[in-house]
Amino acid sequence: MMKLCIALFIPLLLVELGSTVPAGDAGSLDLDQLWTKVSTSYPRYKETTDLLNGLQSEFPELVKIYTVGKSVQEREMWVINLRANMGQNRSLLQPPMKIVANMHGDETVGRALVLMLAVDLIKRFKANDARVVQLLNSTDIHLMPSVNPDGYEAAREGSCSPDAYKTGRQNANQIDLNRNFPDQFQVRKDDDAALVRNRQPETLNMMKYIAENDFVLSANFHGGSVVASYPYDSVPFSVENQRGYEGYKVQSLSPDNDVYVHLAKIYASNHKTMPFRQNQCGDNFTDGITNGAYWYNVRGGMQDFNYVHSNCFEITMELSCCKFPDARTLLGEWENNEESMYKYIEATHLGIRGIVKDTNGNPVQGAEIIVEGIDHTVQTTKQGEYWRLLVPGKYRVGVKAIRHEPSPMVDIQVGELSIAKPTILDFTLTPADLTASASSKKAATTVISGVPSPSPSSSSSSSLPTDFKPEFKHHDYEALEAFLARMNKDHPEITRLYSAGKSVENRQLYVLEISDNPGRHEPGEPEFKYVGNMHGNEVVGREMLIYLIQYLLENYGKNPEVSHLIDNTRLHIMPSMNPDGYERSVEGDEDVGRENAHHVDLNRNFPDQFDQLLSELDEDDSRKTSRENLDPEPETLAVMHWMKQYPFVLSANLHGGSLVANYPYDDNPEMKVKFSPSPDDAIFHQLALTYSKAHKTMAGGYPCPKIYPDEKFKDGITNGAQWYVIHGGMQDWNYFHTNCFEITLELGCVKYPSSSTLPKYWDDNREALIRFMQQVHTGVKGFVMDENSNMLGGAQIIVEGIKHPVTVADDGDFWRLLAPGDYNVTALYNGYESQTIRVKVKRDVAESINFTLKAMEAKDWSLKQDYGIRENIDSQSFTEISEKNLQGFAVDNYDIVDYQPAEGVQHLMMTDQVIRKIKGYKSFVQILKVGSPDDLKIHIGLLGSVVGMGGSELLVKIARHLTYGYRKNDRKIVSILKNSVIHFVFSSDAQADAEETQNFNGFNYIRATHPIAY
Repeated sequence: MMKLCIALFIPLLLVELGSTVPAGDAGSLDLDQLWTKVSTSYPRYKETTDLLNGLQSEFPELVKIYTVGKSVQEREMWVINLRANMGQNRSLLQPPMKIVANMHGDETVGRALVLMLAVDLIKRFKANDARVVQLLNSTDIHLMPSVNPDGYEAAREGSCSPDAYKTGRQNANQIDLNRNFPDQFQVRKDDDAALVRNRQPETLNMMKYIAENDFVLSANFHGGSVVASYPYDSVPFSVENQRGYEGYKVQSLSPDNDVYVHLAKIYASNHKTMPFRQNQCGDNFTDGITNGAYWYNVRGGMQDFNYVHSNCFEITMELSCCKFPDARTLLGEWENNEESMYKYIEATHLGIRGIVKDTNGNPVQGAEIIVEGIDHTVQTTKQGEYWRLLVPGKYRVGVKAIRHEPSPMVDIQVGELSIAKPTILDFTLTPADLTASASSKKAATTVISGVPSPSPSSSSSSSLPTDFKPEFKHHDYEALEAFLARMNKDHPEITRLYSAGKSVENRQLYVLEISDNPGRHEPGEPEFKYVGNMHGNEVVGREMLIYLIQYLLENYGKNPEVSHLIDNTRLHIMPSMNPDGYERSVEGDEDVGRENAHHVDLNRNFPDQFDQLLSELDEDDSRKTSRENLDPEPETLAVMHWMKQYPFVLSANLHGGSLVANYPYDDNPEMKVKFSPSPDDAIFHQLALTYSKAHKTMAGGYPCPKIYPDEKFKDGITNGAQWYVIHGGMQDWNYFHTNCFEITLELGCVKYPSSSTLPKYWDDNREALIRFMQQVHTGVKGFVMDENSNMLGGAQIIVEGIKHPVTVADDGDFWRLLAPGDYNVTALYNGYESQTIRVKVKRDVAESINFTLKAMEAKDWSLKQDYGIRENIDSQSFTEISEKNLQGFAVDNYDIVDYQPAEGVQHLMMTDQVIRKIKGYKSFVQILKVGSPDDLKIHIGLLGSVVGMGGSELLVKIARHLTYGYRKNDRKIVSILKNSVIHFVFSSDAQADAEETQNFNGFNYIRATHPIAY
């Protein structure tokens, strides 16, 4: 099923699916005579229409004729649907497949073969041919003789390599339909307007047909060579633009390349000549197959569209060297292709199939079937069915669906093709708003070839195991590297080892991911991280995380508490953020190795919320001169990027030197030691208490009486700045720049203790480490979507009374940590009406709330978000990018805008301080406003469209928005223009598609040939 609804954009262009051929006097149909007709001649459109009408009239129990729409010249694009019991609905799990032909109107062998195949299937079914009876009882077959009926009517028999513009290759608008589909490297899947823009009627019909049906497999019959060609047909632009690329001999492989090669070989190996003859038609293909792009680069092909935008796997068969050969050759072509076509139809039954239901027995539509290691999913039908083509082998398969908990991954062996005994794999999903235990999550019904699979073993005990025996020692870099590699090798099904970056001395910042589906974010599942050894000589946290990794992995599937955590959380553990410092540190020596190799304290090196205040202090102020975050270190930059890359919800940073759980803020505007709470002080207080009370001694509050006799912490927790002030700390950066709530854990008074004390440290911290991770499942969670169930990633979740929004993840899911209590929670998304839900948050469980937002009317949105600028919501016209208009805009806004033309481009510069040369003045005139000089500002370049007008129009709208906001003294916009210079650069070719200008409120506009939706 297609993930975006093309039908919404082209309803008027499409004939209702299921329309039948006009009634006519077919009379009694003789199949032998019909076979002679289609195997020795090329019936034209009208004759073909009568022929199809006759088939449906004579064999209604086997045949249904329908159209997917009309061509440019109003010819129907007929389809022959064949299966047993046609008068009834398709049987559950009976896979639909299609064969389409004659996309190029002059390539006619495929058209003839489709008609011959239809007649042959009927004849053999009526004769009780066992193979065909099984096929029509098990498969829903759809045969389209011609995608391009207009081109076919223009084509002429005997033309082997005709002029495409004269003899029917293209449609009636002289467009090559196999270059007219959206290309996956050119048009984004979510760009609905671009998907349908400039498409031909035949193309739109096929896009709708592919998107709205549940086809599993397809073949596209062409002519001009003899080969089976598989996706992709086009290469990425990065390849196309490489020097020396000639448009061929570079493969472009899909994630399912193994399946496609297998399918191509099924067709080719059963063809009489395809795999054997070299230099057929001047081409040479090993085994008679080729990757499409390797043969030659084709953008806009239909087979790629099938794969990218639907469940359907399609390959293209080139069937003959001569495109429109003499009809006398057709029986020979039938002999060449007969077995190939039958084998290919039977290949629809490759792989696995099944039904996805919820715990109430209702089918789950739109669930995604995931195969580990293959970055391509298929989706379930309205009845919850799916078919997933796979070559024989071992796989791990799972399923995820909106508003449902994802299933566990199931190991399955896919055998050889069997129509009679297909491999069945069913799933039962738990709705996301129901609290699911590990056992219920693992209880997804799994049936493999009719035999229930064994359930995972589990322990009845809920307490943490105590027989765990790690190697208690200090692990240097090499030992850490070897340990992580071994854990990943021993537990590949639940781990992924990766690096977040490198240190100054090129050591890896290793992270071990632990999850039941490593390597991907599962919608609805929160992500958690632990970071250790930020100070190289504070080593207890490093060792605790090493032991924690081993503990989790060895108890997965044995202990329910550990299993539930891994099944429902994506864990990321970084044992050492400062490997260089660690390598310099020495056991028992607490002074060496704290900083990184550049002698910078990494926990003073992050951008800070009060950096601007410090920059305004006197140059000799100690608070300013002691800053260590002016130049971010490689480790800092790597970890900042890492934190932005994943939707982390909760984190702890493990340190040493005391025994306390420390929470934000770490500083304040005065840089004074005092209580400095964040807006989320209540939940931070709860998180810190969770760790301290689960720790064996931390909550006592007297951490280091021999070293710091006066240091006391009530309940073993403290607000950071109330203890001492840190500028540039990591926990505050997490809170300000991501969704992640992080606290800092000081795990012991001695920073680098003897290895003999490590068992005691582990015993003290083991329970606390687990309990803290479990806190990621508190507060509220859910999804934000629109009325069409499209996920609204980037929406904001606002809690009334707490001035700290969190951002919805790309998959539409969110988690918002909250202390127990009653809250009004609001979802906001630009262009949509907000929604508020009242929720009661309980302790130690996340309440599920889902938001469905309604799109605003354009005027309402404009008033709320864009100062009511009428020109910015006019979608029927483009702004003329001319020197006259841009100069006028600059003059109207002379205090913040300057026009600076250059060769080939138009250039506007915007800031709150403009230097310009005004006509009549011999020198430059500087208009001064409060703010830093230009050479200290950040310069931001925005480049409009090089081709087309969309990008340039967007820049115009941004420029209007900024000027209106500045005039209205919008605090954010004033700050932007005070601290930056924005350069708007417009290409001189941006008006290429324009026609008809008009004046509107002082601006010249151009009526667009094709209006663009913004």
